[in-house]
Amino acid sequence: LLVLNVQHSTLAYQLDGLAHAAAIGVPVTLVELGNEHNLSISSQFMPPGVYAARVRTWADSIRARYPAAKIGVVGGEPPAQQGWHDSIFAQSPAIDALAFHVYLGAGNADGVLNAQRALGYPAGPDGGLLDRYSDSGFETAPVPNDLEIWATEYNLGEVLAGASKQHADTWTHALYFSAMSHFLMTLPRVTMLVNHNLTNTLDFAAIDPQTRRITANGVAMLLLGQASRGRNRATEITFPGQPMVSAGGTTYPSLFAWKFATGAQAAVWW
Repeated sequence: LLVLNVQHSTLAYQLDGLAHAAAIGVPVTLVELGNEHNLSISSQFMPPGVYAARVRTWADSIRARYPAAKIGVVGGEPPAQQGWHDSIFAQSPAIDALAFHVYLGAGNADGVLNAQRALGYPAGPDGGLLDRYSDSGFETAPVPNDLEIWATEYNLGEVLAGASKQHADTWTHALYFSAMSHFLMTLPRVTMLVNHNLTNTLDFAAIDPQTRRITANGVAMLLLGQASRGRNRATEITFPGQPMVSAGGTTYPSLFAWKFATGAQAAVWW
């Protein structure tokens, strides 16, 4: 996935970058236009009309050069940006997907590391992953019902939720990321999962930049990647009658699993 700088660069310069990528063997098949420009609290914020007009021009130019490429743009409607999708689709852009970014807390503002409570947050009916997806407006007009949703950032976000770092880089973090992946895969229109992020701080890192060890988040990424690599079908495996876990007012399954397959070849992730 190639993410272009639509805020501080020019279309001509970014098209040169795509041409260079193609020349050195990097396929220009998935392109995302910018990142989190719908967050009014961020230095990356762009007025919706400005971003929408730019997206239309850039998408048309990219499509003309790379007709087989899929193009995604910043999606989701935070509370302060209701109407973000209206601005985009008023331009009738030639796009294939909206990006969805989601970080969830662990309910640990009290400073207590409680794994069962933390793992209830992705499943929570109020502020959980599916609730956040619904509130983001992906399933309502004016979003076309055949548009893909790309989850291009997702992870446990304790500090973002106002708590200190307690579960990050513990085994709970691995289970938490896996639970988020599971719920994202239950959404039929979500066609891409991109964990945030490969390295940097241990809030999110898959690789510790200091020691180069694989973190708990990285182990979870590795297991999912090994099972899904090269497969073109994903089927949820259900366990009727399995024990449920109740914590913090949320009930969630004690086990979930997916079968990834291509032809007769298959692998299971659980």
